[in-house]
Amino acid sequence: MLASAALIPEVEEYNRYLYLVNHGQYDSAEAIELRSKLEKVLEKSQFNLADMLIRKHKALVLY
Repeated sequence: MLASAALIPEVEEYNRYLYLVNHGQYDSAEAIELRSKLEKVLEKSQFNLADMLIRKHKALVLY
């Protein structure tokens, strides 16, 4: 499963961001940096959160 996620860096970053948020580190420097990177990816590629989750699901299914 890790190999599949490694193919899509946004998924790794998204998972790490969720981990930080779920552990009360929403305002940590790492979470802020990841959030900024993910927002740029979403803006640049015009994906919304649902699209990112679909991509993550496809990566896991293909694995």
